Amino acid sequence: MILRIISMLLVLTLMVGGVAAEGDSGVCMAAEPVSFSQATQTDTCYPPDVVTAARDACAEIAAGQVCLGAGEVDAAGLIDVGATTDLAALDNLTSTTGAVTLLAMQADLPSDQAPLQMVLFGDAAITDAYEGAQSPFPTITVENGPANILNLRAEPSEDAEIVGTMGWNESLVADGRSADNAWFRVQDEDGIAWVFASLVTVVEGDDPNTLAVLDSPITQPFQSLILTTGTEFCGGGLLIQSDSDSLAHLEVNGVFITIARAALLLRASTETDLTLQVLNGSADLQSGGENVLAETGSEVHLVADAAPEVIERYPFSTLTSSPIDLLPPESLTCVAGVSSGAATLYRTPGGEASGELPAEGNATITGYFTAEDGTIWWLVNNSAWVAGNDVETAGVCEAVAEVAADAAQQQISQPVPQNNTSFANDQVPPGRTIWIASTGPDNLTGVCNAPPIAQCDHLAAVTLNPDGTVSWLGQEPQPYILYPIGDNTYTGTMSANGAHLTVTVTFTSPTSWTGNKVTVYDSDPGCTHTFSYTAVPR
Repeated sequence: MILRIISMLLVLTLMVGGVAAEGDSGVCMAAEPVSFSQATQTDTCYPPDVVTAARDACAEIAAGQVCLGAGEVDAAGLIDVGATTDLAALDNLTSTTGAVTLLAMQADLPSDQAPLQMVLFGDAAITDAYEGAQSPFPTITVENGPANILNLRAEPSEDAEIVGTMGWNESLVADGRSADNAWFRVQDEDGIAWVFASLVTVVEGDDPNTLAVLDSPITQPFQSLILTTGTEFCGGGLLIQSDSDSLAHLEVNGVFITIARAALLLRASTETDLTLQVLNGSADLQSGGENVLAETGSEVHLVADAAPEVIERYPFSTLTSSPIDLLPPESLTCVAGVSSGAATLYRTPGGEASGELPAEGNATITGYFTAEDGTIWWLVNNSAWVAGNDVETAGVCEAVAEVAADAAQQQISQPVPQNNTSFANDQVPPGRTIWIASTGPDNLTGVCNAPPIAQCDHLAAVTLNPDGTVSWLGQEPQPYILYPIGDNTYTGTMSANGAHLTVTVTFTSPTSWTGNKVTVYDSDPGCTHTFSYTAVPR
């Protein structure tokens, strides 16, 4: 039901570790390690030559290391550009105006997956706030018996989310235990999980008492940190990027952050506040006892012990005042925006006006069209067109696909029943809700040149609109609309990034839905991928 257009769109995101059902041979696809490489952003605070020099100087950075890419910082061992040191050797790192420092942190990601890539830039400082046991942790091997399939959970609690299973006679490495010794923390191909200790057997010769007490996924230096940044336009900040399908966890200024395949920009004027902007994917944020799922393009203001405040779009200057070129291209979308004034939006290139992209606004570019006079038109948010000369662009735009001039019309004029209220929607929760969607195997039909796609379970945001439609956002670059076609049943289509998708869902109760997604890729047009889904509230 939720759309996984291509592996670079995450989400997060995107956000729930893969679950392999009994008898299902598919596994969530692990990301290939990537290096800091060229993107297309040209910003006003960090010119391309500075970014290129920093990328080249720190090309060999490894997990657990910090590298000085440009300028000056206050940190032992980071005196010359290109110098590296271990994160574990530092207590804090203070950057100055114009400086760029690259960090690679494994966090709680599996060791065979790419680490988090981070960039501290400008007037900014981070202080290590992690006080737990230091890794690498002692390990033991635990085994399941031949009778049961055991649940693996996200936290050491029977009420925690199930993120996988441990099959018959399967062995896993445990690297931690809960404080009450009731749970072992184990590592599998999808990341970190917890299994009930009394249901597994410790292999002979291993001693569970040697395991560190790890009740939290925060286990690395600087995985919990305090961030402060300047307040000027080029003041500074912290970029964070994940290129893994497994969940990674961070704690910044008391805010608990969970991401997978996402890119974030963080700024903080004090140690107790945080402004977070989602450049790609999504982020699950916990602050003040509340959780919120922040999606691509949104900004969240967080203050200690207060509920998160979500703003729909962040200012376009966010992109032009930070060195986002230093993030891998896979982590960034293509974005259009204006620094001042406003840009007119059109229903078709050069046709009827449909609105404005305001100053400091931004929109995701999902396609382009070249007019007869050579003018480039950007399709934004799959719903409107803007002239290329009227906007600035940021992020990675080289992969944007050429689309038909009526692509926006196709999206916004999809047939809608004359009376949306003719169908019952009594099983659809009001307002905006977050769901955990569990995916089945890829059922292929037609002539297929590629093997089945393995998809991870993930989060989806669903909003029941006043007109009876449903706004939908899963692993797509932006939300789109599902239209009612029956009682508590909705369908919608979307074309983006070389794929055409149709989703149909039925809400079977206020706490469950079922559905399917049909996908056809432009690169393999004779092949149809069909997935079935079930879901429960997060």
